[in-house]
Amino acid sequence: MERAASPPPLMDVPYRSSGSSSRQHYALVRKVEAEHSSSVADQHLLLEVEVVRGQISDPGLSLKQCKELLIILLYCHSAVTSNVFEHDTFHFAIPHALNLAEAGATVRDKRLGHLFCTEIMPSNHELQLMLVNTLRKDLESVETARICLALDNLISSSTDDMIPAVQPRLHDLLGHNSPHVRRRVLLAFRALSRHDEGIMQTLAHSLLRRLKDPDASISAAALLAATAFGKNDELYKHVNELFASSPHHRSRYWLLVGMRAMQIIGLRDDHLHIVIRLIRTAAAHKDYPILLAAYLLISSMRSESFSTVSPTSRRALVTDIRDILFSEDPDEQYLFLACIECVDPKWWAGTTPEVPTLLEEQEVGRFMRFLDSPDSLIRRKVVTILNKIDRTIVSTFYAQSVENIPDGLAFDNKVEYTCRLLEVLELQFADDGEGYARQVIDLFKKLEPSAPESARLLDVAVELLTCVRDNTSMFKIASATIFVGFLLEGNDVGPTLMVVIAALACEYCGALSFPPEDILNGLSTRLLSLSVSLQDVCLITMLRVSAECDHVSDDVRTVVSHLSGLSKSYIRKRCAQFLDISSDKELLLRALHSAKSYTLPHVVEALANVGTEGTVSSGPGSAHKGATMSPSSSPSLSASKLRYAAYDAPTIPKPRPRPRRRASVARSETDSLDSVLSRTMTPGELALATQELEALSLSPPPQTKEPAASRPDLIAFDTPFLTDPPLVDDSDLFRSENPAPEDFEALWNSLEQATSSRGWFEGSLDALVERLKSLQDVKVVIVPPEEAPFIGEVKVFVQSSDKKARVALRVKASDEEGCLWRLRCADAQMRVVVKRLLSDEGD
Repeated sequence: MERAASPPPLMDVPYRSSGSSSRQHYALVRKVEAEHSSSVADQHLLLEVEVVRGQISDPGLSLKQCKELLIILLYCHSAVTSNVFEHDTFHFAIPHALNLAEAGATVRDKRLGHLFCTEIMPSNHELQLMLVNTLRKDLESVETARICLALDNLISSSTDDMIPAVQPRLHDLLGHNSPHVRRRVLLAFRALSRHDEGIMQTLAHSLLRRLKDPDASISAAALLAATAFGKNDELYKHVNELFASSPHHRSRYWLLVGMRAMQIIGLRDDHLHIVIRLIRTAAAHKDYPILLAAYLLISSMRSESFSTVSPTSRRALVTDIRDILFSEDPDEQYLFLACIECVDPKWWAGTTPEVPTLLEEQEVGRFMRFLDSPDSLIRRKVVTILNKIDRTIVSTFYAQSVENIPDGLAFDNKVEYTCRLLEVLELQFADDGEGYARQVIDLFKKLEPSAPESARLLDVAVELLTCVRDNTSMFKIASATIFVGFLLEGNDVGPTLMVVIAALACEYCGALSFPPEDILNGLSTRLLSLSVSLQDVCLITMLRVSAECDHVSDDVRTVVSHLSGLSKSYIRKRCAQFLDISSDKELLLRALHSAKSYTLPHVVEALANVGTEGTVSSGPGSAHKGATMSPSSSPSLSASKLRYAAYDAPTIPKPRPRPRRRASVARSETDSLDSVLSRTMTPGELALATQELEALSLSPPPQTKEPAASRPDLIAFDTPFLTDPPLVDDSDLFRSENPAPEDFEALWNSLEQATSSRGWFEGSLDALVERLKSLQDVKVVIVPPEEAPFIGEVKVFVQSSDKKARVALRVKASDEEGCLWRLRCADAQMRVVVKRLLSDEGD
């Protein structure tokens, strides 16, 4: 049989068949795809952006030409694989994209303009208000296509500023004739509720009607919107009644969305039999998407709920899917495990005398053999289920596996064997960093011989470090303390553990309870006995640790100097680097300040930027100079302060790599639900869809630290409580006619916990100011928009004559007649007065 001919290269097609928007676009794609070097390809993209920059500034540019150039820029933005573009490289084209979104002749043209803004424009860009105005105009159009386009953009990329501008129109569109519009409006409200939870309360009455809409897609959209509500007894009652008696049960799309929504809203115990009936039907017809969705809904219910159904129905949860257990398809095996995990083991595993096990001996043996599956996801799922049944089962399995390590394993097989044992430890000690570290040390005492070839086990270090960094801050510090303490106690350390200890010391030395001088001495005493690669790792870590030391001892310098005399050129250079930089604390701190984080690779990158004359060149991490130095800083804590991120100074995003295709996922959520949930999903997609994968959590970016500054102690690092922000005494903020800019910022921050309001003022900025000045018995002070803080916004102080009520107001002016305002005020009466004054009620 002859082999089928291989497909032609990606762009080995004529222009007319390529789908390119222009010949310029076609030539660029061919040039980039033909390059074997990604760095050279990125240079082509960089040069093309400069060419487009000149072309798009032509005053005679037509909308058609503008569209073609924007497509080229979007291609350059998505195809780049390195950091050759600055964060604002494409900002020059934002006005043209806004113009296309506003004046495009067709919906397709307008969609491209919106797409470019979604991909390129930061949420706090100065032209964001123009985009809001364009969306508002499209929402007020009589063309259904334009309305749907605006709603799609609200769903995919909503911002805080959009709410006051579009909320009234969205309420009007709930009664639109087109079901496409009504469905999108419900999802738009759900998207906007992420910025303002209170917006859903205005939708409650209309939502109850839409839940019973005869159109299944609208009813499903209403169910999704209902998940954005908080606790609401009336909504809980209506949704459960709808789920029990809906005429849309024959719609797979409605069922999938409905069961997803019921996981959040909650299913009544007396409706459990409905879900079991769906499970039995889906299992009989091998409808795996419905099957898994039903089991996930069951997992959200109380275990006591199962006592309300008959024993036959409870047994069906296991017996009706037991055929999948014997499948040879790994996807179906994972499906079985994902389903059985959703059922409390006391109803099927024989953990109580009242309920016997529902699996026969052959089925139990098949289940246990999954512990040796070549698929790590299956192995992890089995360990998770066994831990729910009885943790001693997994502990016994692990102990036997360690005790019975096969003799004479090839190194590659030993790495695989070790990784499997580490998987078990990771799940067994998920909340115990200290226990995890102790077990890992005991494992490597048995696994890692002292022979030099054991360095091939270094691949396992990546698994260990990934487990530590993916965990909580308490887990990280607890495990790092045990690992580093093992080194300081003078124990024999194999090459794999040495890499792990060095990496953790490099990253967390500023947060550990050990004095950094002890860590530095502990590493230096091992230098002469290590291999070259480990010497390199330890010297880098020693440089990082020396930044935390008040003084590097002469003993350490003597050891490094002695190593330099015994080594070849590479280690000699590293030793010289340590001796030079560690003696110049200011240079060392500047170098570490430029690092993205204190992980070993980033520290190496930062040290490589140190010049021969004691200078630090600008590295990729230089944009993070305002970040926190200590790993104890939690991004989640600092994020809570960015309540009004759309108004703050823009951060510097990194260029995105090639695999990212935001454009493909930023479409309307409703369209993606229609296309994805209505089709038959493969078991492989099911397995991936149900796996809860978290992004790799690296340590926070560093911040410079003075040599004499105290290091965070372990207690301060691990405390679960946040310190209260310093109280701001704003009683004298109006001590002068022209308060300093920091006065407004202090007042604004002091009112963070107060009630805030926002809205749209139909008039010019001058008219708004005059209206405020018309208030009696109050003092109004204006800070112009060109002055910090919040450059680009007018800052307004309002204070009552008795100085008991204060208002902080920020105003953004639009290019058209209108202003977006936001105020904070702790006094309810004053807040109502100002709010009414700025709304239509004040007219």
